[in-house]
Amino acid sequence: GEIFIEESKFFTIQMSNNIINIVNSVTNNGFSIRAVDEKYNVNFISNTNSINNFKNAVSELNSMHVNTNNTYKGICTGNLYPNKIKTKNIQECITIMNYINSNVRSYINPKVTIENVIITMMENQRDIGIIRNDDQVIIDNRPMATISCKVNINYHGNNDIIYKSRSMRDSWEHVEQFIELRINEIHRKIELFTDIQSMESGKFQILFGPGEPGILLHEAIGHGLEGDFNSENISVFSDKLDTKISHDDVTIIDDGTIPNERGSVNFDDEGNKSARNILVKNGVLRQYMVDRINGEKLNMLPSNGRRESYQHLPYPRMTNTFMLSGKSKFEELISQIEDGVYAVDFENGSVNISSGQFAFVSSEAYRVKNGKILYPVKGWSISGMGIEVLSNIIGVSDTVELSLN
Repeated sequence: GEIFIEESKFFTIQMSNNIINIVNSVTNNGFSIRAVDEKYNVNFISNTNSINNFKNAVSELNSMHVNTNNTYKGICTGNLYPNKIKTKNIQECITIMNYINSNVRSYINPKVTIENVIITMMENQRDIGIIRNDDQVIIDNRPMATISCKVNINYHGNNDIIYKSRSMRDSWEHVEQFIELRINEIHRKIELFTDIQSMESGKFQILFGPGEPGILLHEAIGHGLEGDFNSENISVFSDKLDTKISHDDVTIIDDGTIPNERGSVNFDDEGNKSARNILVKNGVLRQYMVDRINGEKLNMLPSNGRRESYQHLPYPRMTNTFMLSGKSKFEELISQIEDGVYAVDFENGSVNISSGQFAFVSSEAYRVKNGKILYPVKGWSISGMGIEVLSNIIGVSDTVELSLN
């Protein structure tokens, strides 16, 4: 087990309808002591970091004959991101949001009306300390800066939403570098609605673009490769280890070591060193994502233990999950589509872990016939089985991008 100590500070400011409508700051702190052996996996929780609460939790554990007398030495830290970021004051945030708001609204198109622009800036500083029963002491200070923009539009009497964001474990200055890119993407997406058309339902060939469609990989496949679902034989992938499940060009990675990315951690929430794990290699399922308990069950090294907060037990969850580039050119892949869709972005979806059944709604997609991209389509959604999607892949592009959202 381990002692898990946390202090989290959250700051949120939001602009909607040209006015500041939310300013909120919250601090949460507490600790938990987890005892794990062949009989117990229990969590004692305190919502303050007081020494008396700490002593009481240790006393309770001792009454269960769990060893709490280890001598701890040394402190482990990491360097994947800065320990803290310089906080923005309210006026600085308002200046940035006014800039985004005015620039987004500057787009003029007689066929599309911008009804509202909602801009949110969030700053999260999560500082954790972990004292493990193997004499390791871990300290990880995890900053996160986020800017998001949601645009409500009306076209031909229909309402729709365009959403773009950027989150990083890095300074606000680095996050702000993406503002112009995101504004341009919003304008480009608004322009699509001037020529958007409906599409019939049916079974079609699909080419997924790089970056944002990674949500399909995350939801329909990634969750099914998390260790707790597989150690309990719940996932559709539970009996597929070391078997061929996809095309030779398909290699799927979960990497918590990418500097400054939102999914990265120096250590997971059990104090395991973050790692780059190859889940699927050349189409063969090689590994699940595991925490310590599920790693022991599956005989795999842990690096993916995550707690929602100190009040929760850790479970194996994804960090940054993506597919490596393949060998095919975009032009080659699109030319193979006789009747299908080129899907560029998705806005939401859901998945059933045990069956692998998923459903997603696309926020940007194009009709394709005889290898030619014809026009953007609206209201297009995709459903299917994650494991079937993997088995039906016929090629992987030589372009790879991480989603910026």
